[in-house]
Amino acid sequence: MKTWRALQWAHTVILRKLERELEAEGLPLSWFDVLIHLRERTAADRRGAYAVITPQGVAELDRVWPLHLAGIQTYFGTNVHDEDIPLLYRALSRVIAGVEGPGSTYAAD
Repeated sequence: MKTWRALQWAHTVILRKLERELEAEGLPLSWFDVLIHLRERTAADRRGAYAVITPQGVAELDRVWPLHLAGIQTYFGTNVHDEDIPLLYRALSRVIAGVEGPGSTYAAD
């Protein structure tokens, strides 16, 4: 449970920092996530959907992406040792696969 709590807390504190940085640029993190995950139904089959983004959304992502990426590197990347990254990646990937099963929506790499 100690590891679970550490994972949760690391996620929480990093997201708080990223949220503050994006809000300072006028784009809350929740809006950033929405820009990345917009979907539009397909004309041929209403059960399907395409990810879409407006030209304004692309411009907004282009504007804030360097800041967001720098924050991830600062708060996560610089605090994880290079030798720990493959182990952490494998462990988290196994958790995702174990929970989501063979049809996992997680796209590795």
